[in-house]
Amino acid sequence: MKNRFAAAVVLATCPAFAQTYSYDNGSTENALSLGINFIPGEIAMLHGFAASGGSDVLTQMQVGVGTALAPVGVHDGRPLTLAVWDDPNDDFDPSDAVLLHQSTVTVTQSNTDLKVSYPLPNVPVTGNFFVGVVMQDMGDFPVGLDLDAGGSPSAWIVGAGPNVPLDLMNLAGAPFGLSSQTNAVFLVSADGGGTTGPIGTNYCGPALPNSTGASAVITATGSAVVANNDLTLTAEFLPVGQFGYFLASETQGFFNPPGSAGFICLAGAIGRFNQASNIIQGPVGSIQVDLTAIPVSPPEAVLIGDVWSFQCWFRDAGGTSNFTDGVSITFL
Repeated sequence: MKNRFAAAVVLATCPAFAQTYSYDNGSTENALSLGINFIPGEIAMLHGFAASGGSDVLTQMQVGVGTALAPVGVHDGRPLTLAVWDDPNDDFDPSDAVLLHQSTVTVTQSNTDLKVSYPLPNVPVTGNFFVGVVMQDMGDFPVGLDLDAGGSPSAWIVGAGPNVPLDLMNLAGAPFGLSSQTNAVFLVSADGGGTTGPIGTNYCGPALPNSTGASAVITATGSAVVANNDLTLTAEFLPVGQFGYFLASETQGFFNPPGSAGFICLAGAIGRFNQASNIIQGPVGSIQVDLTAIPVSPPEAVLIGDVWSFQCWFRDAGGTSNFTDGVSITFL
């Protein structure tokens, strides 16, 4: 590893949020690079934190790239991957970290010691967790080091050489391995205080009224992040005592099936959550969806970028049936 030292800096300013996870004091006193002779590779910097109150929902990250000590280093426009990991045994060691979220943004305000805010799609975390960023290291010292913030219980560098991208699901297997930074922290922080409220977009509504005189409604809550596997479907305003179950498809439609007073708003391969444990009963019912096994034939795992639509079918009075409206979710 190579370090470069110079003189002092510009202070970063960040707005106040319900909970901020940060170790830096807003300035860097050194910089680090894994690049040799400007041969490009990938480098990641991570911080480990303990979730406030044992659990939280991350809403955004703040990142400063490079250092004000070397304003001719990293250039704006470089891709920057934001990542969140779970720490499964809460030991602040990312060797076994489990990836919860990743997204790609673009570096701005590089070499200024200013942290730029980037939104996250409300990522739930429990216990200890890691937040970090991955970027190209061209030997231009992209990792600014804050040396006088008092250190942290968990600051890590991991890298890979030319043409060997970092595997964010296996940090311990990186070519340059994990290196703990006991006396330095990075300009990488996160904000909590979010909620795992309703997700997705409702469509095909309002549904035709059922025997109660109301239109049944479907709601999705939890997280659209695939790695979190946290999705709850709820159907409301169903006839009291009548049973029903949820449906899923990657294709939307609009069809009035025989014997039903309502319209099914799905098409193609339709999965039915009609196992005994998933049968609901009016006036309201919910199920937890396992995103690794949507019950189409054969079962499918939801992947990042997939768009799935959900609806609920239910029995109604007089021997007929009906449906809720639909909800469509783009998974991240």
